[in-house]
Amino acid sequence: MKNKIILYIFLAVFVLAGCERRLEYESFEENKLFSTFDLYNLKAYRSIDKAMENPDEVYKLVLINQGLSKVPSETYNFRYLNTLELTMNEISTIPAYVGDMLYLQSLYLTSNNFNEVPDHVYRLKNLKRIRFGGNQFTTIPDELIEMETLEEIYFCKNQITRIPPKIYEKEELIVLKLDHNQISHISPRIAMLKNIEVLNLSSNNISEIPFRELASMKNLASLNLSKNPVDHAVMDSLRKAMPWAKIDY
Repeated sequence: MKNKIILYIFLAVFVLAGCERRLEYESFEENKLFSTFDLYNLKAYRSIDKAMENPDEVYKLVLINQGLSKVPSETYNFRYLNTLELTMNEISTIPAYVGDMLYLQSLYLTSNNFNEVPDHVYRLKNLKRIRFGGNQFTTIPDELIEMETLEEIYFCKNQITRIPPKIYEKEELIVLKLDHNQISHISPRIAMLKNIEVLNLSSNNISEIPFRELASMKNLASLNLSKNPVDHAVMDSLRKAMPWAKIDY
């Protein structure tokens, strides 16, 4: 009898897992994948009810601080989503179909209950920006860093103790925000990030910086090292060495 119960439980779990909805696309429509500029000017839907009136015209879904414990099931209908923002909720996982969203470029899950990146995220073919600030991460997984399309990484307000070594190999990175963590070291390898424009490491435990390497980063437009125990005289010198950059300390 006990073995039968275990078998039934196993079958139930298997069936439920197999029935999880997945998205399929007949083709890829280039005109549904918007540039950052065009996306900024598109309408953001802030209500599921409103969005459901024209699901194929929903490119930005923004559900901030709505007490959600899971991704709303209606999201399945928004096949052309470019931006999904679920900031300030109580979500700890995402459904499999989110990983199928061919047009998703921005996934914002700030201030939820995540301590690991859901595997479905790694299947997103056009993901450029991801925000996991204000969650419970102690590191950033290599699998996320290795996503070739990813250009902006936000993991502020977690419990991260070091900049993952793989980050330094990500030449396509444009924005890296790891403020309000527990980082104490910046490797000289930071100079490998030749395309980075925004680097925020404020409110960490950094006392020394790789001066020469930072000063060589000609594309770095914004560097924030405020609320770190870095010598102000060193930072004054860095500001003079990088007149093209806005430096906060």
